[in-house]
Amino acid sequence: MQGPETTRDERRGVARLEAFSDGVYAIAITLLVLGIEVPDVSEQALGSALEDLLPSVLAYFLGFAVIGIFWLNHHRFFADVERHDTRLLWTNLLHLSFVAAMPFSTGLIGEFGGTQAGAIIFAANVSAASLAAYLSEYEAIRSGLLRPKSALAGRPLISWSLVTPLVFALSIPLTFVSVSLAEYSWVLAILGARDR
Repeated sequence: MQGPETTRDERRGVARLEAFSDGVYAIAITLLVLGIEVPDVSEQALGSALEDLLPSVLAYFLGFAVIGIFWLNHHRFFADVERHDTRLLWTNLLHLSFVAAMPFSTGLIGEFGGTQAGAIIFAANVSAASLAAYLSEYEAIRSGLLRPKSALAGRPLISWSLVTPLVFALSIPLTFVSVSLAEYSWVLAILGARDR
């Protein structure tokens, strides 16, 4: 059900929400690179030091891809949002709180790659951020905050939006079998985070 005609103030409120969200994404994605430190070694030892940085570089690109997908989906979603309410603000803040934690969990993957604890924390972080994003979409649909004739309005409760939180959540028990297998399973979530 769509609400009444959108006022100028409501549109400004949604624009402010989007601008704040974009700022959080930009800061989080920038902080990822701080996990890659320039080696403080001699020229002779530089090659070996750069090899040691490879896990951090791979973690950086993994984190960048995940946050980038979050931002793309958020951008597409808010293109359909005309109004906001308190629940949408809170679910969006919840999502952003987990996005802001991603430089930390990504840093663990880079520093302690292949460890169960690092994989669990990263997977839990991504799963929680994805689930909070899903809750934002669900709230907007339920409360009629979308533009008229939005394709999202008729979307079923179980949808592609649940692929990412589900795959990352299921990868947590998988770490007890194989950390590498759990990490490879994340590719499924990235592939599943397609245009909805």
